[in-house]
Amino acid sequence: MRAVPFADPGTPDTRSPVRFLQWIARGQWRTLAVGVALGIVWMVAQALLPYAIGMGIDEGVATSDVDATVRWALVILAIGAVQAAAGVCRHRFAVSNWLQAAFRSAQVVVRHTARTGPALTRRVTTGEVVSTVASDAMSIGGLYDTSQRFIGAVASYAVVAVILLHTS
Repeated sequence: MRAVPFADPGTPDTRSPVRFLQWIARGQWRTLAVGVALGIVWMVAQALLPYAIGMGIDEGVATSDVDATVRWALVILAIGAVQAAAGVCRHRFAVSNWLQAAFRSAQVVVRHTARTGPALTRRVTTGEVVSTVASDAMSIGGLYDTSQRFIGAVASYAVVAVILLHTS
């Protein structure tokens, strides 16, 4: 995990809001990539649990096959363990991504404010500057926190769709 605040947050791309968000993402692409991978594993494991339970009931309990019941119980246990481990690790990376993006945004605004000096307060109120640092930076960080769950949810939706198409 990277230490925050950054010694130098870098020079932002301020041509548009999307380019600014892309600039932030490029600064933390490694932790974003790991977080997305963990988000996919976590959500897909969560999506596979009902399927495994159904298979355990169909192949084991309904047919009174003890071996199949034990086998599916172990599969359910393994999926649960993977889900728990991926969830803990994903959360760690989500918080790291949130903090990196929030601090990078706040540092850029503060650096610009310090460079602009008193001229800034002639154009915008002090409260707007404080609000940008306190609130907007946290919201930007939240984007990088939730993106991992969102991509994992899309992947799990695709897995459930394949399972449903296969079983129907």
